[in-house]
Amino acid sequence: MNWTNIIFWMASIFVLTGCDSKKFNPKPLAMGEPNRITVVADQSEVKGPLGDTLRALFEKSYLITPQDEPQYDLRYHTPNAVAADEYKRSLRTYIIPVITKDTSRSSVRFVKNFVDRHIIDKARIDTSITNRIYKNLWAKGQIIILVLGKDEKQLISRIKDQYPSIINLIRPHDQKLIHSRAFVEGEDRRLTELIDSMFGLKLEIPEGYYMAVKKKNTLWLRKDYLDINMNIMIAQYRYKNADQVSKEGMINVFNDLGKLVTTDTPDDRVVIDDKNFPVVLYTKTVDGHYAIEMRAIWNTVKDFFGGPAIALAIIDTTKGKLYYITGFVYSPSKQKRDLIEQLGHIISSVQLKR
Repeated sequence: MNWTNIIFWMASIFVLTGCDSKKFNPKPLAMGEPNRITVVADQSEVKGPLGDTLRALFEKSYLITPQDEPQYDLRYHTPNAVAADEYKRSLRTYIIPVITKDTSRSSVRFVKNFVDRHIIDKARIDTSITNRIYKNLWAKGQIIILVLGKDEKQLISRIKDQYPSIINLIRPHDQKLIHSRAFVEGEDRRLTELIDSMFGLKLEIPEGYYMAVKKKNTLWLRKDYLDINMNIMIAQYRYKNADQVSKEGMINVFNDLGKLVTTDTPDDRVVIDDKNFPVVLYTKTVDGHYAIEMRAIWNTVKDFFGGPAIALAIIDTTKGKLYYITGFVYSPSKQKRDLIEQLGHIISSVQLKR
């Protein structure tokens, strides 16, 4: 008797008969784009105060784009529709608001059958349970945020209270996808090494960018495809005082770099439009160094071009240097939120080499 053949056929039978196990039916990858949220709720809830609250919080204007764009795009599906369609359960980001006291609601039945069979009953007993987070439940790379309230009033109150926490969950969840979108073609190591040699900065640049201008302490990279133009500028200055990273100082540096950008109109240049749009500044740290991030709208002084801009100024007091990295987008026929998010992700990943 050939035991080797017997073991082989037994193993083959095991594999064939076990194909319906979870091991051989891995979960699909979650689908969708960043900054998209699927809300699972009945139409009556979406059209009422609950829906109004979700829209007011999550669809508030994004900072900062020339035309009004929402911070997040909300998509709505009823619990019954999600229960009946596997595709609708394979999206990336969900918010499921549930009123727990009414067991006849389709959202309650849906949560019990597809999310967590015990959580509704637990929340009725323990009123301190306000939410639950589930990751990779129906697909890999998925996050489901369940918000619970005994009635609509309490549910709305809890959504408002938990809004900052929900955003802090969704943002890092989206960053992974934003990174993959920005670096879909990989990294251009030649440009990354050029930045290292010129500025002593570690800043990864995606493939597709090319060098538009190279000067002693300034580098302008750009990427053009279809009707989209994306730009990254890096400059190094001697640090003198805090005025350089004030609102006026940040605008002045951008406007100075904007002189490098020319159009078909003579003497045209790119500047920050602080007369018609707000300029927003945030304090940050980069590798322990004090930094300022600016978000604003740029335009040209003679033509009608414009778009969103983001800039990051980093002070290295040890070396007496100020690094200024800015990104701006021109895309007249498209929404710009996701594009400036990609530039922001690239710029915010910068590190100062020791």
